[in-house]
Amino acid sequence: MEHYKTPPSKYVSHLLGHEGKGSLLSFLIAKGLATSLSAGGSDSYSCFSEFEVTITLTDKGVDSIR
Repeated sequence: MEHYKTPPSKYVSHLLGHEGKGSLLSFLIAKGLATSLSAGGSDSYSCFSEFEVTITLTDKGVDSIR
């Protein structure tokens, strides 16, 4: 239990931001929908946290959300 003080956003950031085989990014690239993905959070506030996911879409990716 040495990581019990690690903020949850760190775990989510790692899971979403992973770029290896089986990752969300590898899936989106294989489908031709995106070229990059980043995820991260901020726990610097006492009553709330921020979390951001940024995905750079291809033209096909943009068309798929319209």
